[in-house]
Amino acid sequence: MWCVRQGVSVSVSVLTLTAISLERYYAIVHPLRLRATPSRTRLTIVAIWVVSAILIVPELIVLDTHRNLPVSVNSDLLTTCKPGWSYKQQATYQIFLLGAVYLVPLSVMSVAYLRIGLTLWSGPIPAEQCVVDTGEHWQHLVSSSSSSSFPHHLTIFCVPLGCLGKPSHFK
Repeated sequence: MWCVRQGVSVSVSVLTLTAISLERYYAIVHPLRLRATPSRTRLTIVAIWVVSAILIVPELIVLDTHRNLPVSVNSDLLTTCKPGWSYKQQATYQIFLLGAVYLVPLSVMSVAYLRIGLTLWSGPIPAEQCVVDTGEHWQHLVSSSSSSSFPHHLTIFCVPLGCLGKPSHFK
């Protein structure tokens, strides 16, 4: 059962980061197209958990526990989970998981943050422009604080996921 919980946790974590990157993408690149509402947020959270559970259902069905201690020893220590299907089926499932929980989210996050970066660096953001009456004439002020945080988001979310290796529940 531990193996299934670990798989669901990893999937939920990766899909949540993907949802956050998409939310930021819409908020920055298309600020008037999609608004975050409490009901949409709830639906996103439920969808993340449902998709994560569905991705791990095959493991739940085929995993068997194998004791690495003699039967005479009454302990659950050194008990492992092993799939009860063929190597080819396990390899196919792992390749599917690699795509669904690693490659697709990494691609979505990379494209989202790349588009966010291009939007922030290409010019002023309409929502951050303001006009100030200085007494004699109107002056346009542009805030540049949000564009400086983009490299941090790209580094924190995409680089570790892409460079540090596959999620731990892939075998």
